[in-house]
Formats: sequence, C-alpha cells, structure tokens
Amino acid sequence: MNLRQSKIEQVLLLAAMLLAFYLRFFHLGVTPLSDIEATAALRAWQISEGNALPVSYDLGAQPGYTLLTSALFELTQSTNFMARLLPALAGALLILVPYLARRQFGQVAAIILMFGLAIDPGLVTVSRVAGGPMPALAFSLLAAGFWQYRKPIVAGIFAGLALLSGPALITGLIPLGLAWLITRLVFNKPAPVEELEDDGAELADDIPSDLDAAPTPPSKVQVRNALLALAATVLLVGTLFFRFPQGLSAWLAMIPAYLVGWTESFEIPALRLPATLIFYQPLALIFALVGVLFGLTQRNLRWVLFFTLWLVFSLGLGMLYPSRQVSDLVWALIPLWGLAAFELKRYLPDRQADVSSLVLALVVFILMGLFWFTLASMTRAPLGEAAPYSRGLVLLGILVLIILATALVALGWSWKLGRTGLVWGLTLGLTVYLISVMWGAAQLRFNQPQELWGTPPATGQADLMKVTLDELSWWQYGAINSLEIQSSVDLPSLRWALRYYPDVRYTPQPLPGEQPDVLITAQEAEEPALAASYRGQDFTWSIYPGWSGALPADLLSWFTFRRAPLQLESIILWARNDLFAGQPAQIPANNSATP
Repeated sequence: MNLRQSKIEQVLLLAAMLLAFYLRFFHLGVTPLSDIEATAALRAWQISEGNALPVSYDLGAQPGYTLLTSALFELTQSTNFMARLLPALAGALLILVPYLARRQFGQVAAIILMFGLAIDPGLVTVSRVAGGPMPALAFSLLAAGFWQYRKPIVAGIFAGLALLSGPALITGLIPLGLAWLITRLVFNKPAPVEELEDDGAELADDIPSDLDAAPTPPSKVQVRNALLALAATVLLVGTLFFRFPQGLSAWLAMIPAYLVGWTESFEIPALRLPATLIFYQPLALIFALVGVLFGLTQRNLRWVLFFTLWLVFSLGLGMLYPSRQVSDLVWALIPLWGLAAFELKRYLPDRQADVSSLVLALVVFILMGLFWFTLASMTRAPLGEAAPYSRGLVLLGILVLIILATALVALGWSWKLGRTGLVWGLTLGLTVYLISVMWGAAQLRFNQPQELWGTPPATGQADLMKVTLDELSWWQYGAINSLEIQSSVDLPSLRWALRYYPDVRYTPQPLPGEQPDVLITAQEAEEPALAASYRGQDFTWSIYPGWSGALPADLLSWFTFRRAPLQLESIILWARNDLFAGQPAQIPANNSATP
C-alpha cells in the first residue's frame, strides 16, 4: 500500500465526516419538535421520568430510538437537541459506508459518494428529525459494510440496532432485498472485485492488505459471532439492560405497524416523491441517469444494475405505500448517489488538465449563475408586462451560449476536452445549488411545509408560548413550571412543550366551575364561559402546506424563493387576570425554562 495515498484517503474521510457532523449537529435543537417528532420523543421522556412503568406500557414500534433516547434524557436533559441526537449521529456515521465498501466501488467512486452523502439535502434534513427513518437506514447499511469489511461483531451490533429501528427498516429492506435477489439471479455468481478505471488508477494501490485477496465465503465462526452480537444487542438495547422487557414485544410490533400503513393515508401525493428528487437532487439525478444509459459500457455493470433496481424499487414502493412520507425517500438516495459517483469519476481531471477545459468550466459556471438570477427575477416582474417573456428569451440565449462554448472547445481542441469542461462547469454549478437547498431545508426552514423534506405539520410559536408561561409562573409563584394549566387542545407538540409543567390537564372542554391559572383553547373554538376573568393571546401553532398537489401552483416562485401558500392553525392562551398583578419580574438565568 502506498503510504502517501493512504494518508490522502484518510484525510478525505476525516473531512467528509467532519462536514457531515457539522451539517447535522449545527443548531440541532433550535427548531421546535413537530407532532411526528414529539410523539416519539414523549415516549422516551415518559420512560426517563418514571421509576417504574407498567408491563403494558406502549414503547411504540421503534424501541431502539425510544429506549436509547430515554437513557440520554436521564443522563442529561430532555431537550430538543437530545431528542434528535440519535438520528443525527446515525446520519453522520452513514458516511463510513462508502469507505467500508471502497474495494467493491473503487476508491475514487467511494470518495465521491462520501461527500455526496455528507451534503445531500434529504439525508442532512432527515438526520435532524427525531424518531425518523435515518437510524434504520444508517445502521442496516453499516451492518452490511462492516460485514463486507470482515468485522462480524461490529456488523452484528449494527444489525441489532437496525432491527430495533421500527417500520422504516421494512420500508427500506423490501426494495433493497428485491434488487439484490434479481442481481444475483442475473449474474448467478458472487460479486466480482471491480477493476478500477484509468481515471482512478492513481489510487488503485490504496487498498488494505487484508482485502487484497478475492472475497471468500464467511466462516462459521464469523457467522456465529455476528449472530451472537446481534442477539445480545437486541436483548440489551431492546430492554435497556433488562429494565423494560416490553421492549422486545415493541420490536416485533414493527411488522403490524408497517402493515397498518397500507390501510391509512397521510395525504402525501405520490408524485411529490419524484418531484423531490428532481428539485433537491438534480446533480445526482442527472449523472445517475447518464450512468444508467452508459452502464452497459462500464466494467462495474453489476453495481449499475443493482443500484438501478434499488432506486426504481425504492421510489416505486414509496409511491405505492398509502402512508408514504417524503422522509422514506432517503433509501432511494443511496443508490442514486452510487450511480452518480460511478459516472462522475469518469470525468475527474487528469494529472495535467488542459487549460481550455478549465476555462470552459468557468464560463459554464458563470452562465449558470446568470441563468439562475434571470430566472429569479422573473418572479418579481409586474403582471401584464413583457418583461417575463424577454427574460425567457434571455434564458434561452444563455443555454445556447453554453452549447456554443462547448462546441467551440470541442471543434478547436477535442470532444473530450469540451465534454470535460462542460461536465466540470455543470457539476460546480449544481453543487452550489445543492448546498443552497440543503441549507434552506436543514437550517433556514427546517421542518417547514415549504420544504418538501419536512415533516408537516410544523410547530410554530412554541418557544414564544413557553417563555410567556414561564414569565406568568414567575410573576405569580416566584418559580417557573408552577402554573395550573387546563388545555382543550391535545397535540403531541403541545404536550412536549408543556412536559415540565406537572399540573396540566387535557380535557375536550374547560371544566365548569374551575378557574385554573391558564386555559389553552383552539382559536376556532368558542370563548370559554369564564373569558371575562381571563386575558387571551393567540399563538401560531400548527403550520400545514396550503396546496394539495405535488408542488405549489406558483412553481417558479416556490423554486426560486420557496414562497408557497400555508395553512396556519393557532391556539389561544388564556391567563387569569390576577396573574398580572404587580410589577413584572425578570426570570433569573439559572431558572430559565428548559428548551
């Protein structure tokens, strides 16, 4: 093994890992939990708060997340950050999978795949969702990766964690298993060790010495060690070290939970799934399609077929599943980026890159930027004017310029140089777009309905309402979390926001004859009979998409600025008048509410 090449690979792996951790953990706990997230987090919090739970207590269908997160809550605090920690960690560790499979993929393709998975908008966003499908995806692929890397005990541990990850595992393993089975039937032999192409030959020697030999069937000892590690993980984690034996029954509940999904619908249009790939993953989608078209001429035909089937089956099953969620589409992103990585490595620069290709790439990148700004300006043009049509001609002219520039380089030098410069320019421009939409979906508008990767309904002014309640509690009792609250609104996100208030009752209607410190009602509900004794303040709580189709009607405005109609549902916080007597007092910093 070449030591210098090995160090380069390790540095690139470290860079991809650091990038993945940063994008998934930055401001992880800032956004309030949505109803879907709060449902999973509340189970973990109730376990962490209760010394003894009945055997019949419902752990949900993903006991791995519930029990491990409850342990985190016991060790620290039940914050939004800790509720999302396990999926974020799993999403960051997913970057290891291409590294573990670099012998099968080729090192250049594996490096491209690592960075693609690190910055993908869907993978980054879903990694920040509490209780989402990311643990099932990451742990199952890590189990497969470590098994191929001949680490059976580690593979068994990750396989056990994957089995505890809930119905999302079944959603992903069905298309993955079908793709693997068909590929085996077509080739009818073990997967060959792929020869690296010429453009990646400089890294061909960077293969661990223990992987130099041809693949051999696993020994009985390896299979036994993997099964023992799997069983121990399911037993220990699934019961939280024997504290909650009902975790084992909750593990088995993922099968009926998945089957129930075929009878229920969450009203996500089927076409929203392919639309999400088109508008959020254009870089991977374009080169994956090109890779499929030219896959017959590549040496890695087996992987092209496997990834293609995996992608098609994942997308098809997701569109057929009535209880579909856009977040389930993360299973399709792995084969999508795998196909794109195989194709992109064919256009990597030679040791002596031609200046004409570099100049063409820069020209294409600048023209793509001009194309985007012209497209964005069309949404601001006054209606009825000819400006949108003239800007449309400008867009067409920009595309013509890109074609002409490529043709000039191809005719003046060679087709290969023209093609290479075009691909580099497109890749650079689409990478900038990819990072932009990733940052918007994962940071600026995380969980918001404008972003297709969100988990609607989003939670609105939860932090503002919590601050208001804490101030009222401090004014009246000199301590926070001391108010008596009665709520006719019963939502998981509201229960999560009020989890530290011990005296909260959830009733369909305000109880007659009682005057609690605070009443919480829906905005559209009738005012309580005691409204004269209370002061009310409304808070935007649930935010839904304001359109019914796959995409908003004003597609151009949504595409450029994420402007879309929203449906807002508010709640009203009624505080008893006597809570406002006296001068407001500042809450000490050490008594501030826990987020």
